[in-house]
Amino acid sequence: MTTTPLATGCHLWVPHNRWDLATDIVLRPRTDTVAVIVPYYEQPESLLRMYEALAAATIDRHQIELIVIDDGSAVPPPPPPPSFEIATRVVRQPNRGFRPGAARNLGAATTTADILVFLDADTLPEPETVARLAAWPAVMPDALVVGRRGHVDLTGWTPEATGRWLTASGPGPRRRSDPSWLQLGYDETDNLLVADDRSYRFVISAVMACHRWLYDDIGGFDATRDEYGGEDWEFASRAFNNGAVLVHDPTAVAWHDEPDWADRDGSSGAKNLETMWLARAITEPSTRGRGLRHAQPDTIVRIVLPAGTTIGQFVVTIDSLLTGLPDIGIHLPSDLPEPLWRNVQHDQRVHRSRPANSSLVRARTVIDVDQPLMWEPVALRETVDAVRPNGPGTITIRCSGQQLASVSSTRALGRVRRAAVQGIDPLVAMAHLFGREVRHPAEAGVHPLHGEVDLAGSLAGGPS
Repeated sequence: MTTTPLATGCHLWVPHNRWDLATDIVLRPRTDTVAVIVPYYEQPESLLRMYEALAAATIDRHQIELIVIDDGSAVPPPPPPPSFEIATRVVRQPNRGFRPGAARNLGAATTTADILVFLDADTLPEPETVARLAAWPAVMPDALVVGRRGHVDLTGWTPEATGRWLTASGPGPRRRSDPSWLQLGYDETDNLLVADDRSYRFVISAVMACHRWLYDDIGGFDATRDEYGGEDWEFASRAFNNGAVLVHDPTAVAWHDEPDWADRDGSSGAKNLETMWLARAITEPSTRGRGLRHAQPDTIVRIVLPAGTTIGQFVVTIDSLLTGLPDIGIHLPSDLPEPLWRNVQHDQRVHRSRPANSSLVRARTVIDVDQPLMWEPVALRETVDAVRPNGPGTITIRCSGQQLASVSSTRALGRVRRAAVQGIDPLVAMAHLFGREVRHPAEAGVHPLHGEVDLAGSLAGGPS
């Protein structure tokens, strides 16, 4: 791995989360098309103020369009004023609960813009904010950038007064307190430059942007969420797991006409329900806990062993993987011997099928097993931990020219996948952006299985 980006045309592909390598280029003028996507539900005063805020945006009017998605309001949203110069479309989805994620997906499907900028209807951007947000993914297609959200009280504020405030030609509203935990997160991660698997907590969709390539590749927001909160964290976690470069731009400021969640009354019960939903969707252990098993595993294992592999070798291979990594999904070939399948099918973590793409994009690690083996539990966990953020993208276990297994971060696989679509060789992208490592079986705690094994002795903890 190097500390220089790869380039394709006008785009940069940076190693790990090194958005700082693109800072100078981000400041240059861009011509990418931009869609501002705003979910709406019965907030007419807020939307009128949003029109006024966007009217002051510094971005070229030929580059930008506004998509308002009505989440089933009883009364349609108000149209923009006649003087509004930004092309605007309003689309509607049925009222089936609180569905901002589905609304954003509908908005993204409505436009062909290169860059998607997401704003909440009650979160007003300063004049430079849309341009600042759009600049990052225009240069780095893997950027997921979040701006700085401040909190104000806009009760009774007219669109005209709002416009004067945002353009510094009139007084501002009363400030509310900003969440200290969010600013602390940005400070501790150097504006997300030093991001890890928990940094999704600092990405808020009220003022956020990404490239369409990234958005489409990971499937957009989870449209099944129909209650308040969490859909932005799930999206950010999934994006990071698939190679997104997390960026916090503190100069991209937007003002939210509500208190922070922590300052609202009666929020603890709803927050716990949100936490339970996130635990099912986000595989990072400190998010979901370590005891309960969920349908979505943290690690996906694909086992394709050579012809002639015995049932005993299969069982030892599967058992050692399940012992070392409980939060796992093991996928076996469809032509698995029937006697073996009958004896392993009752473990819900074991499947006789290929992993679904919806599962692959949520897992953090993929293990491919090519030869029968027994993997020491501690060594297996250490190998998986080694490919976490800032580690190599993939570790191959190899002996005498034969590959036994490989462990890869989905973070590396996702970025390499998108770079390949843009013409970068996958092997070059992996080596350059994340690094590749080869380990001998003895170094990785892997014991190749030669010939039939003493299955009873192996399962009892003895040598295989």
